[in-house]
Amino acid sequence: MSFVAMSAACAGLCADEAGRIPRKVAKPVRVAVYQDPKNSTLSIARMLAYSPEYEVEFLGPEEYASGALENFDVVIQPGGGSTSQYTALGKKGVEALARFVRGGGKYYGVCAGAFMALQQSRPNRPRLGLVPFKGDDPPHYRGSGSVKIDFTPEGMEELGCTNSSCVVFYAGGPAAVPGEKVPDSDIKVFGRYGGNLFDTDGKHEVADMTGKAAFIGGRVGKGKVFLSCPHPESDEETFDIVRGAMEYLTGVRPTGPIRLARPRGAMTVRYRTYDSGAARFLFDTLLPDARFHIRYGKGWENLAGVDAAVETGPVKPRDIKGINAYIARGGRVVLLCDTPEKRAAAEKVRGAELVGSYAELVGALLAPRG
Repeated sequence: MSFVAMSAACAGLCADEAGRIPRKVAKPVRVAVYQDPKNSTLSIARMLAYSPEYEVEFLGPEEYASGALENFDVVIQPGGGSTSQYTALGKKGVEALARFVRGGGKYYGVCAGAFMALQQSRPNRPRLGLVPFKGDDPPHYRGSGSVKIDFTPEGMEELGCTNSSCVVFYAGGPAAVPGEKVPDSDIKVFGRYGGNLFDTDGKHEVADMTGKAAFIGGRVGKGKVFLSCPHPESDEETFDIVRGAMEYLTGVRPTGPIRLARPRGAMTVRYRTYDSGAARFLFDTLLPDARFHIRYGKGWENLAGVDAAVETGPVKPRDIKGINAYIARGGRVVLLCDTPEKRAAAEKVRGAELVGSYAELVGALLAPRG
């Protein structure tokens, strides 16, 4: 993911001299993003966080069940794994999510998040069943690559498209087909796959996607959904589809993102991720005054010159020795523990600081050492 290209030049915004995000409007649209550092919606969240018209907050899976969604206008369910998200939410969280949408909330699902809203099509792959479509799921991973999307007349109108087709990045998302009727809903296809891609071996063409739904939107009860089976948020050239989708859901077109300046003397933080863009985004968004320099990596070696390290996924057994050694040398480690699995894994780390949300990462990193 490249965030550098999504600059002030395309949005007409820039940070002030201190690197702060522009002041929000009086009543911004409140957006909850499912808390997953590996998810595919980080670029969407960054755009909204830097748009004065929107306010973004990350929610852990346990917060869904506690009623936190009631404080938001929109929820974004990301790519990654729909079954793992469903399982992490639990019965109460899933019920709260469905109740939020049917009661008037807006739902934006990307890839796995789109799968979540569909009807169940295979055993052991639970779904919310919000829309009268199901994924035509193959027994294997379809693969990833660029696919052609043909917009329907409804899609062109609702998303503000000026072209009848475009090429979008795809990574194993749904190819949706009609399912059972859903009471009190009005769902339309906004775009269909206009071509195929090759399977993961690069030799066999996947020939079961053409004509199936790629973008879906409409009313569910009192709420509204937009399902994005491919990933227009991954490329600057298709980012206007994302802006159009948010405007379709909320009536407000986002104006972000911006460039965020970094002052000298910022703390150097190593964020454990494979994605440099995700690392920059998390701290750019969480810290309005950008007090961090971010490094990224996937191991616990070569941490010379790093003031602190952050882990937002579960601690792996193979990493515990390296983490403990880094702490013993005086390093600060902050672990995000927003699920029972993560809390259990963190118990084996000596001297780490444990937090329950992204927002708490900031305080933990900047707090005086005891």
